[in-house]
Amino acid sequence: MAVIRSLKDAIGVLSENTILFAVGLMMAALVLPQTLMSQIGVPVLPFFLTIATFFVSIFILAGLYAMAYEGLHRGTTSLETFKQMGKDRYLPLLGGTLIEVVIGFVFVFVASMILVFTVGFAIASAFSGTGGEPELAALTGGGAIVGIAVAGVVLLIYALFMFFVQFYRIAIVVDKSNVIEGYKKSAALVRHNFLYTIGYSLINLGIAFLISLPIIVIGVAPFALAYSSAGPSSIDLMTSSIVASLGITAYSFVIQIIMVPFRGTFAVSFYDRHKPGA
Repeated sequence: MAVIRSLKDAIGVLSENTILFAVGLMMAALVLPQTLMSQIGVPVLPFFLTIATFFVSIFILAGLYAMAYEGLHRGTTSLETFKQMGKDRYLPLLGGTLIEVVIGFVFVFVASMILVFTVGFAIASAFSGTGGEPELAALTGGGAIVGIAVAGVVLLIYALFMFFVQFYRIAIVVDKSNVIEGYKKSAALVRHNFLYTIGYSLINLGIAFLISLPIIVIGVAPFALAYSSAGPSSIDLMTSSIVASLGITAYSFVIQIIMVPFRGTFAVSFYDRHKPGA
């Protein structure tokens, strides 16, 4: 199966070019402060850190994709490629990512407005007492159901759009495409390899699910230990909260070191095998 071959290629590149995990370390270190602050409940500052992280991460991803592609074709890669391609493809990749963000915002905004004007109106009618009239209650209730359905369709269209353009970043970096070409190449790849792309996506979802399970354990275990004693004190609960937050932060840090280069290399490998003309 072509997807499995892409996965094996990615694992092979990573095993022969462990320098790629240094890029994972960069990304993990970049998001560590905002992850830690979010876990311990620091207000406002994580938001500004997220903005800074967004712009820096574009450079890291451009360099990562270039290194993965070089490792795939030459057998070896270096941080010099990371630096050179990070600078060379930064602006096109930033432009493509901003377009993705704007499109996502528009879809979510439209879905939210539909829900506000349908479900919100139904709830307002119920609380105001006007929903007590059978005809109006049926109308507002039906409108709410239709609104939820339409909002769901809008979000489904957005998910389908993202499914088709998920490889635009790879195209922008490894093929040195402009933004529009990157989106077109991604859509063409998915259109011609629809079932393979579903398989690729399912593998990524399965891995994401598996690595999320320990987070639940890490988050719950300290509280379970605290409640195992008779009547945990507020200090016990506070200590458990701190331990859980630090544990989740540490686990996320380690996982990003591994998963950022893995997912990037897997995406490059899949794109390289299945792009039009490959």
